[in-house]
Amino acid sequence: MCDAKTLYVLARIAAALEHTDAETILADADTFAKGSTKAKPSAKAPTAEEEAIIDHLYSLYPSKTWRGDREASTGKCAKDKVRLRSLLKKRSAAEIESIIKTYVEECNGSFLKNFSTFLNNLPESDELFKTNPELQEQHYQDL
Repeated sequence: MCDAKTLYVLARIAAALEHTDAETILADADTFAKGSTKAKPSAKAPTAEEEAIIDHLYSLYPSKTWRGDREASTGKCAKDKVRLRSLLKKRSAAEIESIIKTYVEECNGSFLKNFSTFLNNLPESDELFKTNPELQEQHYQDL
């Protein structure tokens, strides 16, 4: 006797014979046999220009911060570059750059958030300027 997976594949093949060619049927059977019913989309690689922008934004955030009386890491890692890439789909590079610079200046070398936490909870420009109006003037001069 056949197991349930084999019966399912055979039923799919029989049904598909009426509608598709043999290569498609075999591909469906292989996909199901591997345990995946959906093909994973491949992520396209960033262009050299996108990579340069991401590297620039990544370099703006310091890798060390002071926590009390000692220097500590801000936890920068390769996953942060992936997060920056997704943020660039929603916001402009100039806006993200301005937010990072403003946050770093506002903290003035004191406690900085972990970089992943900062990117996941990226503040709006208006939130940063409420605490320091001088930064708002400088921000608009930089743009």
